[in-house]
Amino acid sequence: MVAPKDNWEHKLVFKGSKLARDARPLFTAIYGCAPVEDAGGLYGWEEVKAAFRASHPTPEQRERMKWAKDASGRGASYSPLAEPDIIPMNYEGRWENRLKGFMQDYGERWRP
Repeated sequence: MVAPKDNWEHKLVFKGSKLARDARPLFTAIYGCAPVEDAGGLYGWEEVKAAFRASHPTPEQRERMKWAKDASGRGASYSPLAEPDIIPMNYEGRWENRLKGFMQDYGERWRP
C-alpha cells in the first residue's frame, strides 16, 4: 500500500482468515515507527533515525532529535527506534477509522 501524497510505502501481509472473528485485520507484528510529519521524505527520515542511533550526536543531529521529539507530539519520550505497541493497533474501530480517512483523502468511496 502506498500513500500517494507522501510516497510512503506500507507492507501489509495477509496471513489468512481462518481464526477471524471480525471483518477487520488483526495485527500480529509491527516493525518500525511511523515517520513524523514533514520528516523530509525517506532520506530525511533516515537522517532522523541516524541521529537517534548516534552514540555521540553532532550538533546538527541533536537539533534533528529535538525537532523530531517536538514534531511527534510525544516530547522527550519519543524515539523513532522504538517498536510500536501492537495492542492499541488492534483496538476496535482503529483500523476502520484509518482506512476511512485514507479512502476519503484519496477520493475513494468509503464502503463499510
